[in-house]
Amino acid sequence: MLKLFSLRRWDTYCLLAIASVTWLIITTIRTHRSLTAVQRLHAACETLHHVRASARSTKPAWIKRHAQIIKRAQLQDYDVMLLGDSITQGWDYQTKVWRSQFPQVRTLNAGIASDRVEHVLWRVRHGLFAHAKPKAVVLMAGINNLAVTSPQEIAGGLEQIITAIHRRSPSTQILLLGLLPSGESPSHPRRAKIVKVNKLVAKLADGARTHYLDAGSRFLTVDGDFTRSVSSDGIHLTHQGYEIWAKSLRTKLPELLGPVSH
Repeated sequence: MLKLFSLRRWDTYCLLAIASVTWLIITTIRTHRSLTAVQRLHAACETLHHVRASARSTKPAWIKRHAQIIKRAQLQDYDVMLLGDSITQGWDYQTKVWRSQFPQVRTLNAGIASDRVEHVLWRVRHGLFAHAKPKAVVLMAGINNLAVTSPQEIAGGLEQIITAIHRRSPSTQILLLGLLPSGESPSHPRRAKIVKVNKLVAKLADGARTHYLDAGSRFLTVDGDFTRSVSSDGIHLTHQGYEIWAKSLRTKLPELLGPVSH
């Protein structure tokens, strides 16, 4: 009787042990599957989404400026092309500031106000580099996409632009800029999205032909404010803002250009 009781107790211990091991295996598998799902979701969120190149064909002023830029490119060789939206186009009114930092650099301003990444992509694919073969392109675009496009699409569009430029001008160095601050206060909704965009954009730099520069912090106060001394409306730069921008470019652009003599 005692022997039978011992056997039964032993069987119970074995069953409990088997159940514990089984539970541990199931839990491990479930945890692994859960982690895999989270990792896959994270990877999906980080995947860049390409955009469709688009022309602003209903805007005569846009068509005219695009044609003017292409015509200027035919007249001479340029060391640098400035490519982007209205913030870039604003260099047309800050030529003294630009020349104070880059006096010998032949520069073509290819910025067009209100452009989004898909518009810049269209311009690159339609004549912008037919004649222009600059040593370097300073590229900043995407601020006008913030309200209508995801960070993944903005970064994906910039990736397409980089590819399109190098396909047409393989030796051109690209200085890819992070989006500048937008909104006067650090709590402005655009700020958080800009951080996400710049995090993705930084990964597009390969250190060989594409280089990344984030100068955003240079424009902010210690409290993170984007004040009217550097930006008139929380987006566009003042004279002082362009001075800050030119000095920040000075930290990287010369090494991409190499010796410049005319």
